Amino acid sequence: MLLVIHIELTFFHYQQYHVLYVFCGFFIEVDAVSWGQSLTHF
Repeated sequence: MLLVIHIELTFFHYQQYHVLYVFCGFFIEVDAVSWGQSLTHF
């Protein structure tokens, strides 16, 4: 029983970090695209 709870908690933490990682990666990508566009306009 405790093992199941532990696995679910670990999975929940993984999901949180995964969402955070995707979120940050998305902003880095958007930033890089806008930076690349400003370079081409320059």
